[in-house]
Amino acid sequence: MMLKKWLSLLGIFIVIGIVGGGAFSQTATENHQGKLPKNYGKVVVQYVYGKKGHPPNDLWSSQTLTGRIGTHYQTKAKDLLNQEGYMVLAGHSKNTAGTFKRHVTHVTYTYWDYSEIQHEFKHGADLMLDVTADHRIGLFDRNLQDCVEVVMERPNFAKPYYDVTFSTRNDTNHGSGLKSYRYRFGTTTRFKDPRNGNIYTTTLTPKGGITFKAVATKHSTMNELVVVNDRGKLVTAKIK
Repeated sequence: MMLKKWLSLLGIFIVIGIVGGGAFSQTATENHQGKLPKNYGKVVVQYVYGKKGHPPNDLWSSQTLTGRIGTHYQTKAKDLLNQEGYMVLAGHSKNTAGTFKRHVTHVTYTYWDYSEIQHEFKHGADLMLDVTADHRIGLFDRNLQDCVEVVMERPNFAKPYYDVTFSTRNDTNHGSGLKSYRYRFGTTTRFKDPRNGNIYTTTLTPKGGITFKAVATKHSTMNELVVVNDRGKLVTAKIK
């Protein structure tokens, strides 16, 4: 019975070793006491972030790799910029690839966090911006005095467009709003609210700067103009 059990365990390790190419997961190689076999090494990969100019003291996530000593390991950066992450890869340690050793190897990827900038205007209007550490707009969120919220998000920084949603201010998920569009950089787009005829005009520069104008056509004197350059700096705010 003991021989049969030993052979079964040996078979499991052989299969895992073939699939993983020599690098095993931590749980597959540790014994019941949480220790690796003597001929195995460990690599701990940490993804840390912080504000630019400050120590990156926050841990986003970590990962552990194990494998036979002398075999190759390879780590890679995570994409924390796209899909509303807005965090820029600032650097990494020199040992992102190498060979497993007897001692624990520590690999670090460092990211700069984005800045959230709030601007308050009169008549209950405001603007919130999420700007990356290398000065690109990730989020442009305008609350207008007519209770319409306009959200422009850049889901992929490799592509020149914003996903744009017009919604009423109580649509917290923006999913049941008035309309959703994709506005490309270097274009001007006009949206007319079907409920009251208010007109919203958006002009995007080739690098993502935003000029947004909202004008009421009846029952209101709303006339709002906000200009944000492609580095996320508010240039003009005229709220009437």
